[in-house]
Amino acid sequence: MIERFDFGIICAFNFVNATANMLDNNAYQASLSTLVNENDIKKAGGMNQIIDSISGIIAPVCAGILYYPVGLKGLLIIDLCTFLIAMLIFIRVPAYVFSDSDKEQMEHENIFENISAGFRFIFSIRGLTLLMIFFAIFNFLINVSDSLTEPLVLSLGNSFDMGLVKMAGGVGIFLGSLFVAEKGMKYSYGRSIFISAIVTGVSLCVMGIRNNICFVISGEFVFLFVTPIVNTLAGTLWILKTPKELQGRVYAARSMVAKCIIPLSYLLVGPMADSWIPTFLQKHPNVCRAIQTVLKEGNLNYRLVYVMAGMAAIIFASLFFSQKELRHIK
Repeated sequence: MIERFDFGIICAFNFVNATANMLDNNAYQASLSTLVNENDIKKAGGMNQIIDSISGIIAPVCAGILYYPVGLKGLLIIDLCTFLIAMLIFIRVPAYVFSDSDKEQMEHENIFENISAGFRFIFSIRGLTLLMIFFAIFNFLINVSDSLTEPLVLSLGNSFDMGLVKMAGGVGIFLGSLFVAEKGMKYSYGRSIFISAIVTGVSLCVMGIRNNICFVISGEFVFLFVTPIVNTLAGTLWILKTPKELQGRVYAARSMVAKCIIPLSYLLVGPMADSWIPTFLQKHPNVCRAIQTVLKEGNLNYRLVYVMAGMAAIIFASLFFSQKELRHIK
């Protein structure tokens, strides 16, 4: 039996899935402060990253093993069953543990009032405003380069090499999550996020500095090692800085800004790698030779995106965290 894939249906379900995940993430972040003691919020965030990393390592392996005996329909049924099990566990948790009844607002506000309340709080603190804008730019740069990982790796090797890159990334996420959950960072949140952002930029440059799979594997490991550290530190900082009654609205507002630019990165990266960079290199042979002297030959259209994104990440991190309101945010 041949299983057919409809591109339109896949896009529609991905849209629904992404929307549901955003609602779920907002509720999860807002509930952390009521479920966990303030001193343990960072550790709880790190543990959540560990769980995500383990599932990210195990799930692809299980899917590969089960695909041939049960097929795509069987995998979807198994996936549905796991959601049902999770729901059965969740409904047994008392509802009162997710709310702070002493501070809960009883008045009914419409959606626009809720959104504006979140933005008003963020804009009232310059450090949080800068942090929100920084992560919007940072997400753009990361997604521009990260979306080219598969074509770059497959142009260098085969599916086995792709598996090595994915494994290195999975191990990096796990170790990074374990690090932030157990030891954390000894500096302030602002300085720790700055250091992590610089390391992220360097890792992107490493992935594009040579046309070699070993550099891609090394860069992917470091990049995904730092990712859960940044996510945990930033998430903890927002929780600590935001009043409990505003956390859901503030998290939704800053997620809206931080993630609304991601589709633009996916829209631009294709023309950038396939058309704009090759055309520029052809029109400017002297520049092309200078770049080849530094980066060597091979897949420059892909690798230049990584190097430019990494350098831009370092520059933007340095510019933003030169502001004392963001540098000294605790």
